[in-house]
Amino acid sequence: SFFLRHPKQTFSRDQLLTNIWGYDYDGDSRAVDATIKRLRQKIQHPKYSYIHTIRGFGYKFEVSHD
Repeated sequence: SFFLRHPKQTFSRDQLLTNIWGYDYDGDSRAVDATIKRLRQKIQHPKYSYIHTIRGFGYKFEVSHD
């Protein structure tokens, strides 16, 4: 739901950890990668992609044709 509330905005792994899991989360940023992978599997569509990796920074939610 965080991505849906902030479409087309790019977030770093740390920003996602803070905004979704909370400031005091003890895990590491790889939890974000694992969650993104699961989300992509759940919402995959043959014509569209939704969660985009922004190399060197993080992720953003945007509907685009592949």
